[in-house]
Amino acid sequence: MESIKFCSFNVNGLGNRPKREKIFSWLKQNNFNICFLQELHCTLDSKETWKKQWGHELYLSGNSSNSKGIGILINLNSTYEISKYEELIPGRLQIMKVKLQDSTITLINIYGPNTDDITFFWEGRKRQLWKITLKPSYWQVILTQYLILN
Repeated sequence: MESIKFCSFNVNGLGNRPKREKIFSWLKQNNFNICFLQELHCTLDSKETWKKQWGHELYLSGNSSNSKGIGILINLNSTYEISKYEELIPGRLQIMKVKLQDSTITLINIYGPNTDDITFFWEGRKRQLWKITLKPSYWQVILTQYLILN
């Protein structure tokens, strides 16, 4: 399998077009293939405009111009197929399975709450999240504000 370069970045809002274009440009200049962005402050109307500006595939989750919002941005040169995409918690948690060459990669983008109480985040979702991701046949990648590779 060819190498894939990942990035996780809390952008603190991308509603401002010059800032968004600058960040998209920086991500491309650094040759990131899969980018996990948090705190996008994106709305449902953002998707098409942002996709044109990014120039590649992107999957946005969230609907607030003032808070939350996450996105998985893809910039792969090789052939790939998204076999599954799901928003488990809109604006907070999204999961994607990507078939790339002979492997399936499970990608998880998490933006946790900025309070000390994260029970809403795990309760009721914990079993579903782990059931989806903890399968020995997959190379697991979980990116949040920390990087975990299995």
